Amino acid sequence: MFESCSNKGFRMTFANGYALSVQWGPMNYCTNRHIHLDADIAMSTEDGLWESETAEVAVFDPDDKLIDMAYDQVHGHVHADEIVDLMALVAEGDENAIEVYFKTEENVRA
Repeated sequence: MFESCSNKGFRMTFANGYALSVQWGPMNYCTNRHIHLDADIAMSTEDGLWESETAEVAVFDPDDKLIDMAYDQVHGHVHADEIVDLMALVAEGDENAIEVYFKTEENVRA
């Protein structure tokens, strides 16, 4: 299942019940973090594309509870190729692999 989040992100729920949230608007840990919230509403609905170089990600278990990723329940400033890696882990439902993914230095861009 796909869900849209105010045109500033999305959430995907996989067949195993795990979900991945990817957000890139004001107040999210991404390159758009400091854009004024009112501007988000206007810009995200008026512009054809609402973009960011990075996004904030969170993973939910089948009971819709956030699971830990490294040191927090969300991880910010994530690049697109990292999100693809994380999608594969979420689709597998391997909570341990999800938790340690961002602890592994070679998986995290500076």
